Amino acid sequence: MKKTFGIAFAFALIFLVESCKKSGTEAPDEIIGDSITLETFMSVEPPTFGGFKAAYTEIMAANPGIENDQNEFLKALYVYVRQHPLGVITEDLPITGTLGAADDDKIQTLGTESPISQAAQRLTREEWKLVFHEPIIVVIGGMRAHDMAYDAVHKNFPCDTGNEFDNSKGNAVLHSFWNAMMYRHASPNFADKFGTAHESESPADAMNTKMDLNNNKFGRDFAAAHKDASDEELLAMLMRQEFVFVKEGDTYPPLGIKLVYFVGKRQYDGVMTGSFTNPDSGGPWQATLLFSQCGDNLRGTMKIVRGAGFQERRFDAVLDNQGNINFTFSDPYNFENPQNNPFCRGMKGMLKGDENSMTGNWTSPNCSKGGLITLSKQ
Repeated sequence: MKKTFGIAFAFALIFLVESCKKSGTEAPDEIIGDSITLETFMSVEPPTFGGFKAAYTEIMAANPGIENDQNEFLKALYVYVRQHPLGVITEDLPITGTLGAADDDKIQTLGTESPISQAAQRLTREEWKLVFHEPIIVVIGGMRAHDMAYDAVHKNFPCDTGNEFDNSKGNAVLHSFWNAMMYRHASPNFADKFGTAHESESPADAMNTKMDLNNNKFGRDFAAAHKDASDEELLAMLMRQEFVFVKEGDTYPPLGIKLVYFVGKRQYDGVMTGSFTNPDSGGPWQATLLFSQCGDNLRGTMKIVRGAGFQERRFDAVLDNQGNINFTFSDPYNFENPQNNPFCRGMKGMLKGDENSMTGNWTSPNCSKGGLITLSKQ
């Protein structure tokens, strides 16, 4: 009896293995026929972001130029996703190139500090539906934007990686930069629809849903307002915007006006105002600095105003062990001077204090007298 059962089980196992092998080699036409319908496409569980990238890479390698035939690409994508229900997550799998996909039983487990773990997130059904309806070349642009955003945030917000960026300033930049890059590298219409579809399976009244939709819109509007900036410049500007910290019960700012977060507020986050003196051109100027802190690093913007004159600069700063805050200021990206005085180049500064008040000096190679900066919490 046991022997008979063992033989039967062995034959069943062989049949199962052979069936799986066969299903892995079936062509789209053998499964679907000439064309694929939305109903068929939606019958599979949407892949992970990593799985989509793996599918795209493998399909493109096997069928160069298939992205020009929407129906054929969707058929191949459907078959791939049906045959890889667990999705595929690999650490070095860009959206371009000819890398082969990993096996489903070799899914890589990554630490929470890696943005690649975000590849494990499945597309929502609304996102998957957009993949069917939108031109595939546009969808690929959106997926590239996804990679660009996660790479940027992982590099620039190491202080927020421990919580997977959720609800933090890193997450605010993630959503805004992703939507900005979809606006540029997919299409404005796709960015709007995909950014909204990404939140379609979250409760509409949840704080994090409101936050994500707000930051999505901010990113799209920011890209529209800064069409001449490079991707790198756009990211630099986004990271130096004013971040509004929202607590439970607080009123949200108007949709898309400012970046919003509610986890990971740090000591120097916020706005400080005061005076900025420049003996070379008179003074003082009214100064407003927006601060965003990540570890010992600060970044933000400085705007100084005097009468009809003003200038805006970006800055980076580092907190040292002696309590000094060492600033490096960019040259002005906005500059208006009715007296036609040249701006001060290569400005640096060292201030002492805390998040409530700070004071110190600034220097510049072409503004020999330098000056004073005095700030207090707004």
